[in-house]
Amino acid sequence: MSALFSQGATQQQIEAWQTQNAPRFAAQQALAQQMAAESALQPMPDMGQPNIPANASPTMKDFLANQAALINARAQIHNQLLSALPAEVTLDQVSQMQSQEMQLFQQQQAQQISNQQQQATTLAAESANTPIPVPSSASIPANATPQMQAFLNLRFQLMHDQIVMLNQNIGVDTQTRNQAIQQWMTQNATRMQQLQTLATNLTPATSN
Repeated sequence: MSALFSQGATQQQIEAWQTQNAPRFAAQQALAQQMAAESALQPMPDMGQPNIPANASPTMKDFLANQAALINARAQIHNQLLSALPAEVTLDQVSQMQSQEMQLFQQQQAQQISNQQQQATTLAAESANTPIPVPSSASIPANATPQMQAFLNLRFQLMHDQIVMLNQNIGVDTQTRNQAIQQWMTQNATRMQQLQTLATNLTPATSN
């Protein structure tokens, strides 16, 4: 897929490649489902007290404290349901447990979730008027593979350009800012798709 993008492949060529590799996609999806099920069967640790920076604003302090409370509440529900499962479980049973976990969490923590959303909105409004430091260069390990180098370089370029765009829209009204963000995402849709493709095809870095 990365080679197709670099060669300027047409949409038809990309679709043909996807059709040819449909069995591999299906196998990958099956593995992903198995990995997700194995992950869901692991106990969730208690987060404990949140790590709040000394210079955090009151809104940020409340947000982090509420976030930790929600994480710990979710872990408690997850571990209770996990302990009730039989020794041998199916993918369907795991899926049912996850659905029940989400339902209980949303029911029991509805007010906390609502508070978290309100705090996130307030933080977004506060940060909208604060310039974001623009990174100067990509951080690439010396032993990174060519695929990893391409991924890190493209990720840096996207992050850099997005930060520049956000800083250019500091102080504007919310509607104008949202329009600028949406326009930027539309203009960079191909680059973001390419980044996702590169991430999918990453190979591990070689050892020194």
